[in-house]
Amino acid sequence: MSAQAKIFTDRLFAQFSPRFSPYFKEENAGKKLILVFTQGNPDSNMFQLYFDYTKKMFELLEFDVKGVHVVAGMRNKSAHEREDLHFSMKSLGSSLALEQF
Repeated sequence: MSAQAKIFTDRLFAQFSPRFSPYFKEENAGKKLILVFTQGNPDSNMFQLYFDYTKKMFELLEFDVKGVHVVAGMRNKSAHEREDLHFSMKSLGSSLALEQF
């Protein structure tokens, strides 16, 4: 986990305390979340333990994790050059937005 991601997740604990915390707020539970990981390695399972750990951490914070997606092989082309990503990421965002209504 990068230093920036660690700072972000540490700050979430103050906002989204788990149910066993005295600071828990019911309205914060169940927020929908899609995790998207990018990596240079073409093997999308290379860091599966980390992906699973991150998903569990957000579930502990009572997020409703709707999916975990890994975009592998980023060494060959940048994200804006990969047209397959435009469609798949737009579909992910749309599915999350539509589910809220």
